[in-house]
Amino acid sequence: MIKDEKHSRMIQEYITWRRKILELRLKKQRDKDEKYIPSSRKLKFQTEVPYNHYGDRGFIDLIMTTMRQGKIERKHMIEFKTEIRDLGEMLRQYKRMRRYYPEDDQDDKEKWFNGEKGYISLLVVKNNKENNRILVENKDYIGSKIFSKIRIWDPEDKKITFGKELLKDLDE
Repeated sequence: MIKDEKHSRMIQEYITWRRKILELRLKKQRDKDEKYIPSSRKLKFQTEVPYNHYGDRGFIDLIMTTMRQGKIERKHMIEFKTEIRDLGEMLRQYKRMRRYYPEDDQDDKEKWFNGEKGYISLLVVKNNKENNRILVENKDYIGSKIFSKIRIWDPEDKKITFGKELLKDLDE
């Protein structure tokens, strides 16, 4: 299977998983509260969102927006990696995405870049031994600020863990 197909499948699996999580949370609320009023909470997904900053072009793999009663509650800007081939390039892509999107809204751009509440940028890496080894061996190069934004996605188990979980074994 070509890389782009794996990448697309990873994004679609993640979107499906996020929808199921929201459905389960809403069902839990309904089951717990007999006076439950249906939530107007919704997820909106945009894939392959382009940006262009004076010729520095790229695509954001996924922008996931959580809406409640028609207002933005939270926005996630997510870069996906099925495999880490070039760590430096992966980090450059992640930083460029945060720096240059959205190109026409300076206020929104600063919220993304500064990590203001509700504006979350993540780097989702597929869970496998090689990716995990590269991340652990290069934790100092990556830096704690970016490492805290890394999520390890396991599509078989349909779960996500924080990148810093990889470091727990090293600290013990």
